[in-house]
Amino acid sequence: MRCPNCDTSNPPDAERCSECGAKLASGKRPQAAEGEGIEDVARRPASARPRQRPAEDFEEDDDLERRRRYRSIRRTDSGDEVVSTIIPYKNPKALIGYYCSIVSLLPILGFVLGPAALTLGIMGLRYVRRRPEAHGTAHAIIAIVLGSIGTLISLSCGTAIIIGLLTKK
Repeated sequence: MRCPNCDTSNPPDAERCSECGAKLASGKRPQAAEGEGIEDVARRPASARPRQRPAEDFEEDDDLERRRRYRSIRRTDSGDEVVSTIIPYKNPKALIGYYCSIVSLLPILGFVLGPAALTLGIMGLRYVRRRPEAHGTAHAIIAIVLGSIGTLISLSCGTAIIIGLLTKK
């Protein structure tokens, strides 16, 4: 059975079109009396715009609403969102700050990488506030926290080394 609205093929027992959700004529057709034929109706070309659905076709049911939501998600979701949530490649400041902060936990390297991670983490948080689709809030916060810790570790190690050199004489 074809949909009168969008010309999509549907199963014979379907009540609504699987593509546009329009109500379909019931699958049972009245039998023509002997000698009467059903006249051929001209089909509209495929390039023609589909007709607007009548107002009574806008009665929504749960199944139709679920299919519409699924179609919209299916058409817009390219899998990009999942990867971007785990690895915020759309927010390079937060990502670079995150990696710098991890390396800054090594003594002495934290002198340079700790403040860099702290700065990049703050910039990454600002970027997320302006563009929420970029993600990376967790990476930016980790960059700020670990960058601060790495800087403190390096400062304490550097201080210990200097005190050790001065007291050795």
